[in-house]
Amino acid sequence: MLQVNPGRFQVDLSGHRTNAACAGPGAQLLGGGFDGFGKWLPAEDFAALADQIGGLPGRWGAGGADNVECQGQQFLVAPPAPVRAVGVVGAGTGGSLRDELTLLGPEGAREQRVPLALSDFLAGGPAFGEEIAAEADTLRIEGIDIKGPRPKLWRSRRPLPAPFIVASVRLPFNPGLHVFSLWFEI
Repeated sequence: MLQVNPGRFQVDLSGHRTNAACAGPGAQLLGGGFDGFGKWLPAEDFAALADQIGGLPGRWGAGGADNVECQGQQFLVAPPAPVRAVGVVGAGTGGSLRDELTLLGPEGAREQRVPLALSDFLAGGPAFGEEIAAEADTLRIEGIDIKGPRPKLWRSRRPLPAPFIVASVRLPFNPGLHVFSLWFEI
């Protein structure tokens, strides 16, 4: 884990990113984009997320994976830490989506399920009470900037009922949920 500020630790997602969502101007990218249908977030408008997501991944806006498409990935927390809240920056694709991530105690002895609910990246407003983490006034579709749709990434924070010692965290298997950042408040 990387300490972002006192009491907040960023989970390192770097080895687990599976989806490229952000495209720079004029980028010639292959693949389906953020949603699998050729829609991309304008990288220059979302670069301001750097402070919120623990820095920008390499190849930001050039087709490099910049987020985790939730497919049951598990991240170790070393050393295990008492967590009071869980936060994410991300979005749903194909609709606003709700699922759960699982916090696992040392040696898997206990687990705590935490709601993971993120509105669609093209939603007009939050479906689950999240806040806008970043927003743009254009959407890139197969390299062409389209004015009007306002793509967004959402920030969600879920307090736990009581501190929970976390040794690892497992994302749900829900490929429509995309996580750019995951952090714990200690």
